[in-house]
Formats: sequence, structure tokens, C-alpha cells
Amino acid sequence: MKKAKQIMFILLFVCGICLPVPLWKVMGASAESSDNRALAEKPVFSVRNYERFSSEYEDYFSDHLPFREQLIETGAMTDFLLFKNSSDRVIAGKDSWLFYSVKYDGDPMADYTGSNPLSDVEMEAIACSCEEMDAYMKERGGEFILFIAPNKERVYSEYMPDRYGPPAENDNVTRLIKYLKKRTDVKVVYCLDELTAAKEKVTEPLYYKTDTHWNQIGAYAGCSLLLRELGVTLPELGSGVQPVVTGQDSGDLARLLHLSAYFAGADNEYKLDGFESKAEKFDDGGYRTEVRFVREDGDPRRVYICRDSFGDAMTDYVGNCFKETKFVYRQNFTMEDVEDFAPDVLVMEVVERYLRALQ
Repeated sequence: MKKAKQIMFILLFVCGICLPVPLWKVMGASAESSDNRALAEKPVFSVRNYERFSSEYEDYFSDHLPFREQLIETGAMTDFLLFKNSSDRVIAGKDSWLFYSVKYDGDPMADYTGSNPLSDVEMEAIACSCEEMDAYMKERGGEFILFIAPNKERVYSEYMPDRYGPPAENDNVTRLIKYLKKRTDVKVVYCLDELTAAKEKVTEPLYYKTDTHWNQIGAYAGCSLLLRELGVTLPELGSGVQPVVTGQDSGDLARLLHLSAYFAGADNEYKLDGFESKAEKFDDGGYRTEVRFVREDGDPRRVYICRDSFGDAMTDYVGNCFKETKFVYRQNFTMEDVEDFAPDVLVMEVVERYLRALQ
């Protein structure tokens, strides 16, 4: 009897180990990863790769382990719900707000606390770079504008964990703007005050709770200030245009936590009732592509905007106003391209955490 029980336990143990594989096959294996990367492919043993075959196969096995994503998500949810842990990349704020904290990608937390200030050498390098573009445009009868979008945690500091305290007052943006005003004639547009005012006009958030970026409402508020500097007025947010919910989703910070399913529907997608683009839009729909707008009856100026990902939500609003507008990601930006386009206005758009990229 005792031996029979031992055999039964051994069989149950073996079945427990082996069952996930056929069960995974029956359910349909997924080739997707919440890590936003391609999964490792199964290596083929050969004379060329025999030294690295074992490590390549280990990577493949780890990536294709049955129920890998479900296990990761369960662990992440346990940490988040029971222990209030997030990760070294994402900070869990109040009321399910998430904040980005990757040090090598702009270090937004250092911006918030003021712990990584721009040096005089860095500010001088930024000033020189902006002055060169400003001089280039003035020589051709045009103008240059540096447009800065605030980090999410600065606009919604009330949702930051208490341990971080209030945002630093003498932050990098404030110091850089003072430096540029003192040393140069570069025009700087920083829309923090505009966004703060917009928070009072609408009840909807201006940034996504589970994403690093502003939404269509925040982008509209930021564009309103930029366009006013260019002599163009958009209908007022909250009266001339009203946000309308078009769907729900979760954002990049939820994906970094492996909690997209948990945060599904946490953020609303919006369109602005009262705004209608009359410009023709040209792009291939790919990631980080060039986007161009043409509106024959628009303002006759040609506008070139070098942008980061915060510029994505701005395209329709700015593109609707001018005869021709071109948006180019900073990674693809060249002065040769600017010269070919021959703009009347050159805008360098940058989110607060990427100020050092202006050097």
C-alpha cells in the first residue's frame, strides 16, 4: 500500500511538471511579449554556433516557457497589490497613477527632485546649439522656437508618493530658461502654466494615468500656447472645444509593470468636440515616421517641427493651421532636411526630461 502511494505521488509529480506543455499547446502558445521586444528564436546547432548554442537555447527556452507571461503578470500583480511595490522603472503613485523613473532615459525623478541639475557647461552647450538654429532661421527671414513640454509628475505632483515631496522649485527647465533669456535671444515656450490653467477648465486629466505622455487634451493645451506665440488662436479648451471619450486603454507604464490587463481601461482616449482638422495628412502610419500636413487655405507660413514622442499628439492641431507643416523625429532630424523644406518657422519640441539632448 505504501509503495502504491509512492508511485501515485511520483506520477502526479511527473504529470504536474509535464502537463503545462501539452496544455499550452492546446490553448495556443502566444508569441507576444510584454517586454516590447522580439522573443528569442530557437537556435539550430552547427559548427559555427556550438560555443554559444547552450546560451542561445537557454534564452529561447526562457522566452517560450509555457505560461511565462501569465507567471510574470501574477508576480507583478502580487508585488503591486499586496506589497505596493512597482519597479526600478515605474513608480506607483496615488489613485493608480504611474510615473516613469528610468535613469538612463532622461531620469524624470531627478528632474522632479532637482538632484541632477544641468551644469554650466551643459547649459552653455544647449544655448550654443539653440543660438545656431536661431541665427540660421533669422538669416533666412524666419524664426526659431524652443518648445518645452513638462514632465507628467510636475503637472500631477499631487499624485506622487509623499516620500518625494513637492517638485523642486529651481528645476532644470527654470534654470535653463533664465540662462537662455540672459545669454541669448532664443524664444522659449514652456507650457506648464498653460497646463495648470487647463486643469481648472476641464475635469478630465491632461496626461495618461498609466503612460508617460500627455493625452489629446494636454497636447491641445500645449499647442494653444505655442500657436499663440505664432499669432494663431485655437478655440478655448473647455468652452470652444470639449473632450469626448472615444475609448479606453492602458499605457506604456502599465506594460513596463507587466500589468496591462490589470490596468485595462484605466485611461480614456479623447477627441475634442469643436475641433476639426481641415488639413490633408501624409504619413505611412509607421513608428516614428515623418508626418506632413498641407492646407491650402491655412496660414501661408511653412512650419518644421523637430519632435520627440510628446509631439505625436500635437500633429493634428498644429498641422491644421498652416499651409504646410512637417513633423520629424529628433533621431531623423538634419539641417539638410530643414534646408530642403525651407520653413518660415523652425520649432524644436522637447519634453523636460530630454533637455540634455539639446546639446
